[in-house]
Amino acid sequence: MKNLDLKVLVLSNEAQTQLYLRRTLENLQVEAVMVPDQETALRQIQGSVLDGFVVDWESCTDVRGLIQEWQSRMSQSKISQLTVITSSPESFTEAMRIAPLVCYRPSSYEQTLRALRPFHSFLIRHRRQSFRHQVDLPVELLYGKHRSSASILDLSETGAGISAELPVSVGDEIVVVLTLAAAKRKTTLRVRASVIWASPIKLMGVCFKFADFQQRSVLSNWLMQREQMGQQNGKVNNENSDQSSISRTIRPPAHRIQGPLGPGVSTTR
Repeated sequence: MKNLDLKVLVLSNEAQTQLYLRRTLENLQVEAVMVPDQETALRQIQGSVLDGFVVDWESCTDVRGLIQEWQSRMSQSKISQLTVITSSPESFTEAMRIAPLVCYRPSSYEQTLRALRPFHSFLIRHRRQSFRHQVDLPVELLYGKHRSSASILDLSETGAGISAELPVSVGDEIVVVLTLAAAKRKTTLRVRASVIWASPIKLMGVCFKFADFQQRSVLSNWLMQREQMGQQNGKVNNENSDQSSISRTIRPPAHRIQGPLGPGVSTTR
């Protein structure tokens, strides 16, 4: 489980609840980012890559606004989960209208573990979609008036590690132009992204902000085809290890997209 690198934001200003949540998440091998108030939580949501969010209803001044901000940010970048903890039947009923998972405030570690099991299961089930693929993919980056050629070193459907000569800082917004080749088709994606880390040696990490589901689906399918091709090539190499002079190339299946591709997506054959 450790290699999943799960990171969850926890908002609560109640000391005992903080202790239960932090220790339970640590036991589940999930990194917990603890914040005491809504303002700090908003800064984390806007500047961090997160897999989930646990909200203590009574610790917020505007729960509905906070959840809307979370859902807006996360729906653009990655699959994530939200759980609301509350104390009263009235707030429980209201939370059920705006959050996928709601539970009463736990009073023991056992209750906390039971409350977080659906939350944790969702993260484990979906986090595998964000594994990084090692690539060497030429791309173009747009940043204000700057236009720069760059290379993606690792890529997932939620973000990328990029080598680039571009003067960016954490929090900057850029556009990544990717050309994805599959079989006889080339697909060009123009994806907005936020810089989440940057180093002096011209490396950066970005989190994608897709214009729509179609953009994300195109990238996800391309990564899946690439992985399948790698698995097939590995199988061929094992079967023909005694025939090193024979070279075989396996092409991934053609990816067909029906209907309009949406903004930021174009294809050529």
